[in-house]
Amino acid sequence: MALESSQSYIILDALDECANRAELMDILETIAGWQLKKLHILVTSRRERDIEISLETLVDARNAIDLQAETVDKDIRAYIDHRLSVDKNLKRWQKDRGIRQEIEAALMEKACGM
Repeated sequence: MALESSQSYIILDALDECANRAELMDILETIAGWQLKKLHILVTSRRERDIEISLETLVDARNAIDLQAETVDKDIRAYIDHRLSVDKNLKRWQKDRGIRQEIEAALMEKACGM
């Protein structure tokens, strides 16, 4: 299929949640070995050393983006604030700034950049 398409994309989310990472890394290595210029692969994962080691030989460092919690916390906070402000289901907390701050703090603590 990838050979017949003008452009092909494979997206694998949450590699760190895979039960058999070694097999998955072998599959990615095989796909990378095909060296198809029109095949694009996007993978996401939390920082796990075994995954990082496996991908070091497959991914050019210029094509890796490291999104740590502090990078996205600002966006998460803005999203939470927006939802607390406009969501009809959360209306009862829209006017109580103290409760809103408590909700925001609890969600930010648990978000961990997600």
